[in-house]
Amino acid sequence: MAVPVYATDLTTILLEFPNTTGWTAVGGGASGLAAPETDYFVQGANCISKAAWASALKGMIYDFGSGITVPTTGAVVIWINHATMNSVAAQSSGGLRMIIGSSATAYKHWYVGGNDTEILGLHNPYPVDPTLTADATTGAPSATLQFFGGLANLPSGGPTKGAPFALDAMRYGRCRMDVTEGSIADGDATFAGLESTGNSVSNRWGLIEKIKGVFLMQGFLQLGTSTTAVRFVDANRVIFWRDALKVATAFHRVEIQNASSVVTWTNITMQALGTTSRGTFVVTAGTATLTGCVFVDMGTFTFLAGTTASSTFRRCLAVTAPGSDLRDSRFETSDVAADASALVWNVATDVDGKLDRCFWSKGATAHHAIELGASAPLSTTFRNCTFSGFNAADGNNDSTFFTADRGSNQTWTINLVSCTGNFTVKKGRAGDTVNFVINPVTTLVNVKDNNNNNLDGALVYLRALDGTGPMPFQDSVTITRAGAVATVTHAAHGMETGDLVVIKGITDKTEDNAGTHAITVLTAGTYTYVTTDSGSTSYTGSIISTWIAIATTTAGGGNASKVKSYTANQPVTGWVRKSTTAPRFKPADISGTINSSSGLTISAKMVLDE
Repeated sequence: MAVPVYATDLTTILLEFPNTTGWTAVGGGASGLAAPETDYFVQGANCISKAAWASALKGMIYDFGSGITVPTTGAVVIWINHATMNSVAAQSSGGLRMIIGSSATAYKHWYVGGNDTEILGLHNPYPVDPTLTADATTGAPSATLQFFGGLANLPSGGPTKGAPFALDAMRYGRCRMDVTEGSIADGDATFAGLESTGNSVSNRWGLIEKIKGVFLMQGFLQLGTSTTAVRFVDANRVIFWRDALKVATAFHRVEIQNASSVVTWTNITMQALGTTSRGTFVVTAGTATLTGCVFVDMGTFTFLAGTTASSTFRRCLAVTAPGSDLRDSRFETSDVAADASALVWNVATDVDGKLDRCFWSKGATAHHAIELGASAPLSTTFRNCTFSGFNAADGNNDSTFFTADRGSNQTWTINLVSCTGNFTVKKGRAGDTVNFVINPVTTLVNVKDNNNNNLDGALVYLRALDGTGPMPFQDSVTITRAGAVATVTHAAHGMETGDLVVIKGITDKTEDNAGTHAITVLTAGTYTYVTTDSGSTSYTGSIISTWIAIATTTAGGGNASKVKSYTANQPVTGWVRKSTTAPRFKPADISGTINSSSGLTISAKMVLDE
């Protein structure tokens, strides 16, 4: 790539004001129009001014000569100034107005500023989307946008000499700043570089300014385009989105485009000053790395899997992260609507290693910290996360988690390792089961063949060794059946949905009820399993139930594993077999103790059964 290129899509209505040709005084005082005004212009070498004094609504309007079409979500931008802002009315009373219409006597008014909103004595670039409802109307303007100007409303005392009201550069467009190119050798694109071009005296786009070291920005910042990438690297900047009152909601926007674009921001603070357009941030392509950045009062953020953002999102709307690396980020007092979520994770990628050490705090509305979308994995792991202020009960608009409706009943497992706060959920589907596993550990059995190679397809069976651990061992139970559901009454079983048990001792058993079953927990003393039995509905015998740690075959490197949390160490025993398909091996006994803090790893080496 080459040296950075900074451009805009704005089209000129009028930049230089050598005379009053094409201008009409509004509110009287035609002789008060002064052009060229060279005393207090902001762009080029001059502007146009007017003697807009006390107890008057006065200004001027310019005939462009033909109608224009403003792009969707775009605006007309005019620099407007009144040198004695204390004398103009408040913004709500139309102290400063942009006027746009079809003739010098037929135009609409938009109230863009006033003595309560503006810095005294400064030109300001006001954007107006002419598709929005106007605040006032003069005459009967048609849909043609051909005349452009401004008015000042001075309701009482004011200046008695000079020409304090002025208009300068007038443009229209989507109000986009395009930043492309940049390289290590040629220099990176930066906010300072963009401001130097876009706010030079010869340009004054009205989209970015630097005041006392702080950048004021409005419109659409496009980093890279569909055809040209950008390398934009900057640090330690403060950017405010202007409080643009008469624009569309989506007017303020940052978008990263082009697969080859690289955007690296470090310690950048970006804050919205208003609520009409809060500023959205969208990554459509490329690599974005946001380190130590702080985003305040902004709109939505939409990232990609390749986005890395260890940043703070304070009073912002939802952050959508499809597998993005957001470790160490903070989602503070999100401003999403009730029952919405501060972070949306809707991709088939575990959050483990992506959201470690994140922080969430509830905002003014009852919202969730995280939504696990319909595409999210059913088992996820959060590490060292903090959830502050969320409801301690399930099923509420401000429960910590929200699980989406996947179209059929599902079992979700949310593993929480060294996390703090309330762990609660509101389910998008009532029939779903959501299990919170607090500080889980992994029990892993690795099986190798006689040549010390990982052996897949070996059956691993591991159960509670005795009654010294927290999980059930040969506990007496009773079982009844209703249809295909067998209900087990098992006092203080301590298990969770998805756990396995082996049932023994049923006198009227069928093969369907003998053996290992996955359970669904109903209460602390009951659970169910599914059966195809059509016999007795109340099983007899001395029935016992024992918890099973693992009952599966090895796969993916000779491993069989289980992730679960334990209140104390759990002794286990069992065996490994592979005797149904060649090569066949002799059974091997295995045992150990699952440590509640570190888990258990067992290595088993098989001997050929020759």
